Amino acid sequence: MRQLQVVHRRHRHHRGQPCGIGAWRTGAGWPSHSLRPAARRIIFTTASKWDGYAEGIIAAPLARFVAGETQVVVATDAIGMGLNTPARRIIFTTASKWDGYAEGIIAAPLAKQIAGRAGRFGKHETGFVAGFDGLTHKTIGALLRQKAEPLPNNGFFVAPSLKYLEAISQATGEAKLKALLGLFAKHINVHDEFFLPANLSDQMEKAAWLDALPLSLADRYTFSLCPISTKIPMLENALHDWAEQHARRKAAPLLRMMGTGGRNELQYLEDSCKLYAAYAWLGYRLPETFPDGEMAQLLMQSTSERIDSLLQVQNAQKRKGKRGDAPPRRKPKAGSERRRSR
Repeated sequence: MRQLQVVHRRHRHHRGQPCGIGAWRTGAGWPSHSLRPAARRIIFTTASKWDGYAEGIIAAPLARFVAGETQVVVATDAIGMGLNTPARRIIFTTASKWDGYAEGIIAAPLAKQIAGRAGRFGKHETGFVAGFDGLTHKTIGALLRQKAEPLPNNGFFVAPSLKYLEAISQATGEAKLKALLGLFAKHINVHDEFFLPANLSDQMEKAAWLDALPLSLADRYTFSLCPISTKIPMLENALHDWAEQHARRKAAPLLRMMGTGGRNELQYLEDSCKLYAAYAWLGYRLPETFPDGEMAQLLMQSTSERIDSLLQVQNAQKRKGKRGDAPPRRKPKAGSERRRSR
């Protein structure tokens, strides 16, 4: 059974005192919650913010850490989603996180989930957790000591499978995907309140235009689940084009995005990565129409590396700019130098 301890005397840091640079040792993970979306892509990407990314995006830096090629992983709170890493210690740079509306202290379950990455059975029997500064160290310690809240009575969301929708279609004679999804949401029996109907609004929005294409119910169902954001016009248009190509029984080659289209370079690269991820997802399920799935995964990885390089350059420029803003030191007058020398 792995033990989890708050770091104190082992690294010559007492409780409530900053962890400091001295704790940077082999096998350290650094969750950074307060980083804004652009900067949060240092190593890991949170699924809630960066939907549509494939597992390969975080596989490369994680593999380097597991292989011992890197000694420290700087990560967002996505490190707590269950990734198996040989990290001996987790050091929180902050205990707060931007939730999309305001900055606030992270929830105790999230803190415990992240802290649980410290230690590995058979390699590090004891995991160590610390805060980078005194306040963070004290806050994280308090969060880890909080008692777990009782599990809610409900919490499982139910969405229809293709087989279930086909059964509804056979029983009702309805062939439209949007209508079938609506029937499911209306008549699903969740009287025990343990299961809840899933939010199908995004899927139904896609189904509305997919029903106008000469596609089978199975194909429309697949395209409706494609993990691509319809809030970005470029990505939504790509999904439309892919579905039309499939309806015509034509292959949809992977086209690289050319030109930023008025976006900054970082946003352009992020959108490109989402596009490649969606293509790879479809390529796994419909390989005849999407034959370039492996190429899409390679482009995802190379684009992710370009994003990391761009962030490093931007951070270096910011540090250089801060040094340049410092007021110049005044040179002492010649007379005063002579007086001091005497």
